[in-house]
Amino acid sequence: MQIVYKKIADLKMYEKNNKKHPEKQLIKIAASIKEYGFKNPILIDKNNVIIAGHGRTLAAERIGMQEVPCVDCSDLNAKQVKALRIMDNKSADLAEWDFDNIKAELEELKLEEFDIDLTGFEIELNLESGNKENDEKQDPRDYMNLDKFYPKTVGKYGMPLIRKCDIDDIDLIGFNYARTTNEKQKFLHFFLDDYQFYRVWNELKRNGEIIKEFAGALSPDFSIYLDYPISLQIYNTYRNRYCGAYWQSLGIKVIPTIGWSDENSFDFCFEGVEKGSVVAVGTVGVMNSENAKKLFLRRYNEMMKRLEPKKVIVYGNKFEGLSGDIIEIKPFHDKFRGDK
Repeated sequence: MQIVYKKIADLKMYEKNNKKHPEKQLIKIAASIKEYGFKNPILIDKNNVIIAGHGRTLAAERIGMQEVPCVDCSDLNAKQVKALRIMDNKSADLAEWDFDNIKAELEELKLEEFDIDLTGFEIELNLESGNKENDEKQDPRDYMNLDKFYPKTVGKYGMPLIRKCDIDDIDLIGFNYARTTNEKQKFLHFFLDDYQFYRVWNELKRNGEIIKEFAGALSPDFSIYLDYPISLQIYNTYRNRYCGAYWQSLGIKVIPTIGWSDENSFDFCFEGVEKGSVVAVGTVGVMNSENAKKLFLRRYNEMMKRLEPKKVIVYGNKFEGLSGDIIEIKPFHDKFRGDK
C-alpha cells in the first residue's frame, strides 16, 4: 500500500454514496483532524472517485486543507470497488461496543482535562445503556434544556433576553482554557470553532459552575454562516441568548456576542439584547479582503442603528469605518506574531 497526496479539488464524490454526513459529524471529524492530524487516508479508484472517506474529505476541505493522503485502489475492478465501498460503510455497524471499558477510559480522560468531544462521544451520553430502547426513553426536551431554565423572552422569535451589563474595560481568555488557566480575573470568550464549546449547551449547569469562577463571559458565538439554513441560524442565535440569560441568572456578568449572516438575518440576529448594552463582535477573517470589510461594515452599522450599544468589544482588528466606543482586543494568536 502506497500513500499518495491528492488535491481535494481533484477528488470526486461518489454520487450514489449510501452514507450521509450530517453537520454534527463533520464538525467532529474536523476537530479530530485538527487534534490528531490526518491519520486515515482516503480510498480512491483509478478516476479519483472516492471509495471511502467522503466525510473526512469534506471535513478537511472545511478547515482549509488543500491536499489529503490517499490510497490508489486502481488495481480493483468496478465490481470490487462497489462492494468495497458498501463494506466500508457497513463494517462499523457490525461492531459491538464494550461500554464499561469506554466509560472507564472517558472518565480517565476527564480527569486529565482532555476534551471528551474529540473522542466522538457526547458528554452526556448514557454509556451504560448502549441500546436504542433505553435511548428512546430519554425526554427530547432534555436536549433542548427546556427543563433547566425558563428565561424571559422577547421579540418575534421569543429570544431569551440578555440584560445590560456595564464595564469600563475588559480582558478576554478563550473558553478552551477555562479548565486549565489561573487567570480567573478575565472574561471568557467563545470566538472559537463551535466544537470547542458545544459543552456549554450540552452540559449547561456543570459549565455554568465553571464560568462562575471567572469575572464574566461573552455569550457563546454559535455560528450562523451564510450557507446555514435560516432555521439553524435562528436556533444558534437562540442558544447564544439562552446561555447568556442562564449565566446571568447565576450572577455572572454577561456581554452579548452579536453575529449575523446577511441582511436576511436582521430579522432575528439583534433580538434578545437590550438597547444601550455593551456588545461584542468578532472581525477575525474579515481583514482578508476589502469586500469582506465592506460587507461586515454594512451589517455592523445596522447593529449600531438597532442596538445603540454603549461600547463595542471588537475581538480581532479594528478597521476604518467602525463607529462607536470600541474596546479592541487582539486575537490570541497575534501575540505570537509580535503584533501590538
